Amino acid sequence: MHMKSTIQNFLWVGFISLLGFCGVINQNLSAKTMDSEDVEFDKGEWREGSKSSFPTISLRAWIDGTQLFIQSTTQRSDITIRISKDGFIIYEETVPRSETKLIIIDLSQFGAGDYRLELENQWGDYLSGYFMISL
Repeated sequence: MHMKSTIQNFLWVGFISLLGFCGVINQNLSAKTMDSEDVEFDKGEWREGSKSSFPTISLRAWIDGTQLFIQSTTQRSDITIRISKDGFIIYEETVPRSETKLIIIDLSQFGAGDYRLELENQWGDYLSGYFMISL
């Protein structure tokens, strides 16, 4: 009888620990803080090959200080990221879909100002919007 309650206690402690660990991971992946600003996409569509009449955008982008965060909820698309300032592309990278859950780009070297973010995938989907960095 004592052995059974010890095993049950061990399982409960393990289960509670696992739930806590999952909560920490989820919090770290979200990474959005009160000081962050969403990038408002003003042009384009992001369908990821879907034929739906009402596509949902599976991407979020936000700026927090000098860090740009891009998050994909589906991880179905390789994402080409272009960032421009004053009409010149200052950053370009293609991120494979397996690495798009949370992309973090440090923009501290480019200084304060207005920036344009352009995202494109292998299906020709395209989103663009503006964000600002103020130091």
